Amino acid sequence: MLDLNNLVPAGPGWTSSDAPIPQGINDLGQMVLTEMINFQPLAFLISPKYSCQQVVNGGWTHPPLGYFGNANLDMSFTPNFNLTLLQAAQYCGFVNFDWVQQVTYQVDPSEFWAWNIGGAFDPTVTGTVNLTSKRTPYSDPPPGGGYAPAPGNDPSQFPPDYSYPFYYDIAGELVADHEIGGYTLTFHDAPADGCLPGGFHAGKVQCNYGTEPAGSYGGYATNLAGVNSDGTATVLSTALTWTSNYNGTTGGIHVKKTNLPADGNGTGGITITSVQENLYVAAAQVVNYYSINDGTQFTRSLVPKSAITGNGTVSQMINADNSVTLTISNSPGYADCGFYFRAGTLGDFNGLQIATSAGSDPVSVNIWFDVDNNGEFFTWNGNVLSGLGNDAYILGPSSVQNVLNVDANSNFNSLIPGGGNYTLDQLKSGAVAGITNATNIAIWVGIATDGGSLNATINAVAGP
Repeated sequence: MLDLNNLVPAGPGWTSSDAPIPQGINDLGQMVLTEMINFQPLAFLISPKYSCQQVVNGGWTHPPLGYFGNANLDMSFTPNFNLTLLQAAQYCGFVNFDWVQQVTYQVDPSEFWAWNIGGAFDPTVTGTVNLTSKRTPYSDPPPGGGYAPAPGNDPSQFPPDYSYPFYYDIAGELVADHEIGGYTLTFHDAPADGCLPGGFHAGKVQCNYGTEPAGSYGGYATNLAGVNSDGTATVLSTALTWTSNYNGTTGGIHVKKTNLPADGNGTGGITITSVQENLYVAAAQVVNYYSINDGTQFTRSLVPKSAITGNGTVSQMINADNSVTLTISNSPGYADCGFYFRAGTLGDFNGLQIATSAGSDPVSVNIWFDVDNNGEFFTWNGNVLSGLGNDAYILGPSSVQNVLNVDANSNFNSLIPGGGNYTLDQLKSGAVAGITNATNIAIWVGIATDGGSLNATINAVAGP
């Protein structure tokens, strides 16, 4: 700590009575002051030297967008201003940094299984769970002990992994294996899928005697995350989405998460499909309109509002940190609650990430299409929806473990009007008549129920 008293000139005229007495500047660039309260010294801090955004943004090293290479993905994060990881974490209100990863896409048959210890992955299932396409997206590694062996595999090669909700176990491997000198956090993965065509387990018991179709791959989303003091994760928007079609082995087995390099005994590799390097924007800062459907009408407002739903309520609130809390209480039937924002043209939209608070119910996204290009989405009587006009919308994915990732492979369903299910990439490729890359879009984010109660706090949005 720099002692400010050493900077005060000697001689008369330098006194301090009622004013706080500066004591120094600590290692985080905060000024430490002491004020006399009833003749007792009270120390406090003012003026952080850097914001969290200044500390984090630009500190991530990764392969570029569109990169196609071997089966290994290696990245790193080094805070700016020559700060250690722990110092940088303090600026952001964390105790450390880690990574959070999701498996976003998987083709069947799948030889990947979750231990599901204590029902942590799926409480409706006793024992291990096959991680088929219907299970995506899920946390990598899954809660409840990580990955279990497929039938026919050696269980000793799949010891329980309790890293969830993080990629690396904060109690062990994080600091021991992935923090370099206290200044750099590293990431490595080399997923190996033996059910891909040409894979060692294709057509065998591990793959339920089947093989994934030609052209199959696995999809992933990797984020930098803050470690909170209670052990939970705050996902930052430094996000990379990528795919792997490597059909060999890593460490002699077929795995998702791994610290080992790929064995190089197969074909395929990784492709970087999207990059989002800036911190999230607080949810309230992106909103154009808040919306409520009370079961009788869909309304919008420039400010949060509430409505009665039978004996229940639907309400919205902006919190002090500009997060947005959405609540549906005791609705007797259908209700939804959310907000929407304009996201430019479909061609410019490459995906987004949404972070919600721990304990939040899942939130979902819809894409609205201004098909008639009149600058408005749907038709309105004031701020009450009166019809679709010539426009359209499609229902999108929901959050998992407080993170919602949308990328080129994300599935959207039930296009209205017309019907049909499409990935974002298919929508952008002109799969729907009248919807092109020049079509302006809006993103609706919210919660919906056919009856009952839901609550979610949306912290931030990145990437629209």
